Amino acid sequence: MTIHRTLLVAALVALGLEAQTLREEADRLGMLVGGAVDPELFGQAAYANAFATQLNMLEPENDMKFGVIHPSPTTYNFSPGDQIVAFAQTNGQKVRGHNLVWYQQIAPWVTGGNYTASQLNQILHDHITTVVSHYAGQVFAWDVVNEAMSDSPPALRSEVWYDSPGIGFAGQGTKYIEQAFVWARAADPNALLFYNDYGADVVNAKSNAIYAMAQDFRARGVPLDGIGLQMHLSLSSDLSQLGPNIQRYIALGLQVHITELDVQIPVKANGTPVNPGDLQKQATLYQAALSTCLRYKGCTAFQTWGLTDKYSWIPGYTNGVDGLALPLDANYQPKPAFNAMITAYQNAAVLNAPATGGISVISATGGTGLLAPGGLISIYGSGLGNASSVLVTDSSGTSRMATLLYVSATQVNCMLPADLLPGPAMLSVNGGDSPVSVATRTETVAPGLFTADGTGQGMAAAITVDSGGTTYLELFGTGIRGRSDIANVHVTVGGVAAPVLYAGPQGQFYGLDQINVVLPASLIGTGSVNIEVEVDGRVSNVVQVVI
Repeated sequence: MTIHRTLLVAALVALGLEAQTLREEADRLGMLVGGAVDPELFGQAAYANAFATQLNMLEPENDMKFGVIHPSPTTYNFSPGDQIVAFAQTNGQKVRGHNLVWYQQIAPWVTGGNYTASQLNQILHDHITTVVSHYAGQVFAWDVVNEAMSDSPPALRSEVWYDSPGIGFAGQGTKYIEQAFVWARAADPNALLFYNDYGADVVNAKSNAIYAMAQDFRARGVPLDGIGLQMHLSLSSDLSQLGPNIQRYIALGLQVHITELDVQIPVKANGTPVNPGDLQKQATLYQAALSTCLRYKGCTAFQTWGLTDKYSWIPGYTNGVDGLALPLDANYQPKPAFNAMITAYQNAAVLNAPATGGISVISATGGTGLLAPGGLISIYGSGLGNASSVLVTDSSGTSRMATLLYVSATQVNCMLPADLLPGPAMLSVNGGDSPVSVATRTETVAPGLFTADGTGQGMAAAITVDSGGTTYLELFGTGIRGRSDIANVHVTVGGVAAPVLYAGPQGQFYGLDQINVVLPASLIGTGSVNIEVEVDGRVSNVVQVVI
C-alpha cells in the first residue's frame, strides 16, 4: 500500500494537479465538461463567472427548443441562442445544441394547427434545416431527436411527429427518427448528431431498444454519431451497468455524452437535506458516473443540467420534495459532489499519465486501457526483452504476480490475477533494462471477443460441422469465466439467439476463454453477420464473421 500511495502522489505532483476548477481538470484530459445554461442570467456576475470558469461546453436549457426558437410559422427567435453562442465564443467554449425534435415544448401553432402528415413533414424539414444551418460552424453537436422512446420499450412514444398524425411515417418505427437525422446532416455536414433520452443510462429494456435502433442505423449508414445519456438520478440509482452500456455504443463506433446529469436528494421545507449524509451519497454517485465515463475514450462529454442549486429544475419538478441536485450550492460554493468530480478527473489523469520508462498497458481483447481481473493484457514499451515478472498491486495494497505469456523487446503479454480487487492498481515490470511501473485501474468489465483488426472485422472464431450436419461456432475472448451460471451467457448471431453449449476457459491457451454455440440453421450461408455476447448482463463488443 505504501508503494502504491507514494507513486500515486508522485504522479499527481509531476502532473501539477493543483487546479480547482472542473474546466481545468477536464482540459487536462481533452474532455468536455458542460452545463445547461439560461442566457437571461448572464447579467448576474456570479452566474456568468461560474459558467465561464468551470465549464468548457454550454448547452441551452430551453432556448433552442422548438417552441422558443420557432414561435410562429414564419418567425424564428434566434436571439437567446445567439447570446449563448456569443458568450461561449468569448470564453473559448463549445456549444451543444438541444434539441430539434421532441414531443414537448412544441409551439402551439404546430400542435393546434390540424396539419396533415405531409404538411408536418415540411414544417419539421424547414425547422431542422433553418435552425441547424443558422448555427452551422457554431454548434458542434446536436440532440437531433430527444426522448422518442416510450417508457414501455421497444414501443415509440405516441406524439405529433410520429403518429399524431406524424410526418408520414406513422407505424414505421424509427423511420421518422432516421429522417430527422438525414435532414440535420444535410443542413450541417460537420455537426455531430445525437439521439438523447432518459432512463436508459444502464443496460435495461429502454437502453436495449435504443441500442437496437443505433445498431440498425449504423449498419445502414444513417448519420447517427452518438448517444446522449441524460442521467437524472436519485440516491437509489444503481450505476453498475453504466460502463457496459457505454461500451456497447462505443463498439458501434458512436460517441457517448452524459448530457443532463443531476442527483436529487430529499430536502426539508427550508431546502436543507433531510439527511445531511445524503450530500456524500450524492457525491459518490457523481464520482462514479464521471469516473465510468472517463474510462472510455468514446465517452467524450460530461454535462450537468445546470451548475448551481440556485437555478435547478428539481425543486419545481418535485414540488419541493427533492432538491440540491447540482455540484455548486445556491451561493455558488462547491459541494461534496463538486469535489468528487475533481477527484475523478485527477484520478483519471494519474491513470492516463506517461509511465516511468514510457510503457503503456491495454486490454489484449478490448484494445483499451480498461483492464479486468483475470484478463489478458499487453504492455508496450522498450527494453522489455529481459522482463522476468510483472507485479500487480491492487487497491488493498496486496501484490500478486501476473502470469507471463509472451516477452519481447517491445511487448509483454500477461494474465492479471483473477482475485485482484477492482479499483486503482500499480503494474511493475521487473528484469528488463530497468524497472518500470505504471498506474492503472481494474474493474469487472464486459467480455471481449478477439478480432483481426480494430474495426471488429474478421473475428477469431472456428466453425465446425459434425456428422449429423449440425454447425457449431467457437468464439474466443476474455471475461467469460466467473459468470454465475451458463444460463446467464447469451449469444446472438445476426440478431438470432444461438444456444450456448459451453462457456469457460479455453483449455489449450492459458488465460483465454471460449464459448461454443450451435449456429441457427437459418443463418448458414448468409454471409457476414454481427455477433455479440452477454454475460451476466454485461454486453461484449460487436464483431463480424462470415458463415
